[in-house]
Amino acid sequence: MMKVDHHGRVAIVTGAGKGIGKATALLLAKSGAKMVLVGRSAQSINETKAEIEKITPDVIAIEADVADWQAVKAMAEKAMDRFGRIDILVNNAGIDKQDKTREDQFTIDEIDDADYDRIINVNMKGHFNCVKAVAPYMKKQKYGRIVNVSSTTGLDGRIATAPYCASKAGIMAQTKNFARELGPYNICVNCVAPGFTLTTMQDHRTQEHIDMIASMMALRRVAKPEDVAHAILFFTTEELFATGQVLVVDGGGTMH
Repeated sequence: MMKVDHHGRVAIVTGAGKGIGKATALLLAKSGAKMVLVGRSAQSINETKAEIEKITPDVIAIEADVADWQAVKAMAEKAMDRFGRIDILVNNAGIDKQDKTREDQFTIDEIDDADYDRIINVNMKGHFNCVKAVAPYMKKQKYGRIVNVSSTTGLDGRIATAPYCASKAGIMAQTKNFARELGPYNICVNCVAPGFTLTTMQDHRTQEHIDMIASMMALRRVAKPEDVAHAILFFTTEELFATGQVLVVDGGGTMH
């Protein structure tokens, strides 16, 4: 783990109940940050909260759907009420198609309008909502670090997942917009694009399938959530002089 000192800083992590979000929240807490955990599942984020309480008492869990602007606005207000500032936002919350065993579910012919809209609203608009909610506080304090979690599918596409790929590409584009608008206020906005990562989104896959994917990686293994979390942690550092960037974290998978 790189030496990062976030004592006195306050970090919000969305989608903090599991996977990349949980791994990132734990890393930030270990670096000294006061934590705001956000997620749709109260049970999941409270489980993460219980783990973080072993590291620091400065942690709160907020149940919220990032696609709901009023809920996100209230979340930021609760963070300010508790800690008095917001220094770091990790926009990690995201969804994919519900039944991943059905390859035809999101083909052009089969996709349902409601599913398409829901994925765009959570993955892309949800990121926008969170940035919109925290930006006024970061601008006032002339400091902020925002990290948006996208995916390599936003770069190279994937069959039968049009809305997911579109949302992840949109996150990359929004990152550059946010970076330009917020840069004058000493707010850095960057993006991490993970490749295949062993999270609950992959629970439907067989070990044989996972091994096949790993064989296509330059590093010959698939990512763990912690691999992505360390990349995110880099973009939260005070010394950072990078903004509007997209860092691919895929073990060399996109070179295949």
